[in-house]
Amino acid sequence: YMAPEMLGGRTSRLSERTDVYLLGAILYEIVTGAPPHRGEALMELVSSIVDSTPVIGDDVPPTLARIIRRAMDREPDGRFESAEQLRLALQGFLEHRHAARIADRARERLAELDALLAASSGDPEAREAIYRLFGECRFGLRHALEVWPTEETRQELDRAIGAMVEQELSQGEPEAALALVSEMTTVPEALAKRVADARRDRQAEEAKLRRLHADLDPRSGRRVRGSIALIVGVLWVAGPFLSHAALALGLVRLTGPLNASVATAFLVIMGGLGLWARESMSRTAINRRIGAGALLAIAVQVVTGLTGHWLGRDPWQVVHEQFVAFTVICVMLALSVDRWLWACAASYAVGYAVIPLVGMHDLFLVMGACNVVTLAVALWIWWRPARSSEADRPQGSPDSFSP
Repeated sequence: YMAPEMLGGRTSRLSERTDVYLLGAILYEIVTGAPPHRGEALMELVSSIVDSTPVIGDDVPPTLARIIRRAMDREPDGRFESAEQLRLALQGFLEHRHAARIADRARERLAELDALLAASSGDPEAREAIYRLFGECRFGLRHALEVWPTEETRQELDRAIGAMVEQELSQGEPEAALALVSEMTTVPEALAKRVADARRDRQAEEAKLRRLHADLDPRSGRRVRGSIALIVGVLWVAGPFLSHAALALGLVRLTGPLNASVATAFLVIMGGLGLWARESMSRTAINRRIGAGALLAIAVQVVTGLTGHWLGRDPWQVVHEQFVAFTVICVMLALSVDRWLWACAASYAVGYAVIPLVGMHDLFLVMGACNVVTLAVALWIWWRPARSSEADRPQGSPDSFSP
C-alpha cells in the first residue's frame, strides 16, 4: 500500500495526503480483490510504487474508479487534500450511485462525441450522429447535476457544450453557438469572443444581403419608373412620327444639327424628369441601369448627329445607323434588367434590316414602330405587375408616385 514519497529522499514529503494514498490503496484492494503493488522481487515492488498507476477493470463504476485514481495519484498535490475529503467523495458516490451511473454513461457519450467531432467531415449522417450524441450527453449530465451536483460533472457539461459551440461555429451558425454559450456555467473568454465576432460578421453579411436585395428589387420605385417611362415613351413614339410628317410636308429638311437639336431637347426633358424623381430613380440598381440606358440612347443621337454633320455624312444614313446603337443598348438592358427587353433589341435589329427594303423615306415610320414596341414592353414590365401587387403595398410607401 506504500505511497511513492514513503520510499524516502533528502526531504521528507510525508503529509496527510500520504494517508489519503494509503486509504486509496486499501480501497483499491477492497474493490479489485488485490493490493495495488505486487512483484516477485523487491525491485518490481519498488517500481510499482514509483509508477503508481493502478489498473482498474471496466467492471468498476467509472466514478468510483476516478475516486481511487485520484486518491492514489503519484503526486501528492493531485490527491484529495484530506481523508475527510476522500470520505465525502465516497459517501457521495454511495448516496448517489444512480446519478453516478447516469453521469458515467453521459461521459461515455461525451468521449464518443469528442471522437466523432475530431473525425467529422461535415456530411449529413455525421451531423445527425453528433447532435444525437450531444443530446444524450447533455441530458445525462444535467440529470446527474440535479441529483448530485459536483464540480467535475459541471465542468464536463461545460466541455460538452463548448465542443458543440465549436461545431456550430465551424458550420457557420453563430446564432446556434450563442444559444449554446448561454447554457454554460463558465465561458472561456476566447470562446465568447469568437462567438461574438462570428455573430457580428453574420449580422454584417445579412445587412449586406438585405441592401443588395433592396438594390435589385424591381418593385422599388416601380410606379415612378413606370410613369416616367410612359411620359418619355409617348415622346419617344411621337417624335419619329411627327418627324416623318414634317419631312413629308416639306416643313423641315433632315440635317445633322437638326437631329442633334431634337435629341438634345429630348435629353433635357429626360434630365428634368430624372432630377424630379432622382431619389426614387437612384434608389435601386435597376432604376439606375434603366436611366443610364435611356440617357445613353439619347446621347448617341446627339453625338452621331453632330459627328456625322462634321464629317459631311448623309444624315439619313446616320439615323439609320443609330438603330444598331439602340439594339446594343437594349441587349445590355435585357442582360442586366429584364429578359422582356430582348423584344426591344429584336425590333431595332429588324428595323435596321427593313429600312433598305422600304426606302429611307420611311425611316422614321420604322423607328416609330420600333419605339412603340419599346413602350409596350416598358409598360408590360413596370405597370402590369404593379397593379397585380397593388393590394399588398401599403399606401404612401416609397413606391408611390412621388419622387
